[in-house]
Amino acid sequence: MLDQVFTRFGLDINVQKTESMILNYPKKEYPESIVSLRDTALNNVEKFKYLGAFIRCDQPNTGDAEINYRIQMAMSKFVEMSNLLQNIKINLRTRITFFNSFVRSRLIYSCQNWNLGVNQLERLNVTYRNFLRRMIRGGFSHVDDYHYRINNEKLHNICGTDELSIFIKKQQVNYSKHVIRMPQSRSLKMLMFNSDKYTERGRPSKTLLEQVVENNTTTQDMLCNQVMMRK
Repeated sequence: MLDQVFTRFGLDINVQKTESMILNYPKKEYPESIVSLRDTALNNVEKFKYLGAFIRCDQPNTGDAEINYRIQMAMSKFVEMSNLLQNIKINLRTRITFFNSFVRSRLIYSCQNWNLGVNQLERLNVTYRNFLRRMIRGGFSHVDDYHYRINNEKLHNICGTDELSIFIKKQQVNYSKHVIRMPQSRSLKMLMFNSDKYTERGRPSKTLLEQVVENNTTTQDMLCNQVMMRK
């Protein structure tokens, strides 16, 4: 159908660059191809990079592949800018501004619609704190084998920052409010309020809206009413 529409407007789908993926695929033999275009079988891949984010067929939520990629991207940028970010002759708040703009932005890219577990959030928090410790004097000095001389709370006070998980939750709240205010006809809003309860066996994962409601200790109806009244 896409190919037919594109052809009408003089466009052409590149068969060599087009791939497919089955999301949330059961643990069976993964098919190499499920669709063909102009008599050419398209590759059916297990992982795919879409708009800068890594998606895996067996990780329908925000998976470890995406978190690992975010951490690697942030680390690479921090190393690239280490002469600036770790230069103690430059005011710390100035360096934090650069750090948030160039490093944190890569670490939490597209975080507004993430669906993370507790362990994934903690990994991001630890990575973020390790960056901050590299930017201050004695950031990794130990009192003993298990405790830093500068604890996490004092670290954030020195840097004027919060835990990364707090910032991520704020972004998710703002994004959810933005979607709630959309017209009812918008597909993004339809997806957020989708009532399909089909899940695989095991503990069901929470949707973005459920996470926001839980983090704000409110109900879905109260949140929607507050958003529509812009409170």
